[in-house]
Amino acid sequence: MQVGYDLTTGIFSGSMDYEKTELPMYDAKLDGNYFVEDLLGGSHELKFGVEYRLTNVRSQEVMAGDVVKMYWGGAPLYARVYREGFWDYGSDRYSIYMNDAFSKGRLTLNIGFRLDREKSVNYESEVKASRIAPDLLPALTVPAVDPGLTWLTFSPRFGFTYDLTGDGKTIIRGNLARYGMHSPTWMATHVYPAALSFATFRWNDRNGDDTVTTDELLGYPTSGILSFEGFDPENPTALESPNGIDKNLKSPLTDEFILGVERELFPDFSLSANITLRRNHRFWWTASNGEALYDKETGKVFTQDDYIGPITGSIDYDGKTYDYEYWTLNQYRPAGTYMQTWPGSCENYAGFEIIATKRLSHRWMMSASFTYEKFNFHYGEKGYADPTNVEIFDGSRADWNWGLEWMGKLSFLYQLPWGFNVSCFANARQGRINLQRIVVPSPERGAVGLGGTKTIYIEKPGETRLPNFYNVDASLTKEFHLGNYGRLSLQVDAFNVFNFAHDLNRFTQVNSSRHDEIQAILNPRVIRFGIRYRF
Repeated sequence: MQVGYDLTTGIFSGSMDYEKTELPMYDAKLDGNYFVEDLLGGSHELKFGVEYRLTNVRSQEVMAGDVVKMYWGGAPLYARVYREGFWDYGSDRYSIYMNDAFSKGRLTLNIGFRLDREKSVNYESEVKASRIAPDLLPALTVPAVDPGLTWLTFSPRFGFTYDLTGDGKTIIRGNLARYGMHSPTWMATHVYPAALSFATFRWNDRNGDDTVTTDELLGYPTSGILSFEGFDPENPTALESPNGIDKNLKSPLTDEFILGVERELFPDFSLSANITLRRNHRFWWTASNGEALYDKETGKVFTQDDYIGPITGSIDYDGKTYDYEYWTLNQYRPAGTYMQTWPGSCENYAGFEIIATKRLSHRWMMSASFTYEKFNFHYGEKGYADPTNVEIFDGSRADWNWGLEWMGKLSFLYQLPWGFNVSCFANARQGRINLQRIVVPSPERGAVGLGGTKTIYIEKPGETRLPNFYNVDASLTKEFHLGNYGRLSLQVDAFNVFNFAHDLNRFTQVNSSRHDEIQAILNPRVIRFGIRYRF
């Protein structure tokens, strides 16, 4: 059945998409260790190795009926017609790595690096024509494509551990490192003409059967396109992707510094604290972050200068007025998008964690922790092309789907007489972000191929949150030792012991009859009985 989606309620209907992925991976690794004493005043434990990894991906995605029917309050509005996506590509990686653990007295230094050379290519593949729009999205036999990029990523690491008091009970430690991203398969898929493609039209359900047909697409095949992706409407049979990649594209980077201290307060019980500072940068500019549009014929990459606005408006809903603004292009959009380094943008993380650990002795053990963090995203002056919603997200939580600033955890086990063990896990965390939004008509964007509606966020991430979350799980086990025949365990587990009904997700579209409707809650109390045999 064709997929349906109502823009005002967020409810899907009909069937959904079909996805299948085969992911064989081949890995060969050779590691070595070498220990040297009395060199440069201390001992050295060297670890080194080489690795080769080949990852092949063969993936297919088909939207049911090759279309998504879009409604506005139950009335037919748009039809987004699809052609299946078929990806067949491979990525190989050559790596060398080394680490030296240098020990002298109370001090241990860890100095190491990793060097990765990576490349990805597309293989030949075939895709079927769209069942709704075969002239616009025809069948293709796509030749192999080499993006022509090779990554070389150097990741150095430096760490230390120092016995502060000389008795092994107070340790200070730190680590400074840079990490790169592996598996540059996105480079290959970005210029793959067989990727999932679509075009959006206004839909007139002439016969009222709630089924999209070709003759119901207004302006088909090209004059009525409101948005599109993955192909060039002016050249739909092209065997070359309209997208482009910056030849200077490099791996995204994470720079991280951790400083911690740990003290054994009494035998088998320690208290530690860690400060973590992390910066993620040199991102790719891709579809998920508003990538730059690209005209392959002229080589032009669209920037902020190509957008005009703001176009302002307001909507009245449920007795309230919501003002909004968005931007649009000063010309019709080109077919392609451009993958490049996201200039000036970064994510900054700062976290503090305190941990109490009791190792198993005197019949009990425990681990407790509390974490507080800040994690913000910054665009920078040139870190976006389309200014729509930028003011909302700039400087706000980077992980705006969750955005937890604090979390506490407790794990506990006690060994009762006669082979019984009782344990529990409790956790508490801040309620996740519940980011409020509206969906508005955007005819100016539709006129240039950017879509007939636009989601506008009306607050910064974190201004509205779900209630705080608490949960406790518990377990009771009894073990029987069967000598040479192994061990038998009888177990009773209780999940959500206090039967909390916390909200896990609410519908966030303000101009919807379903606004603030609960979409998911914590599972109710569940008690499970189990038997485990180990031999």
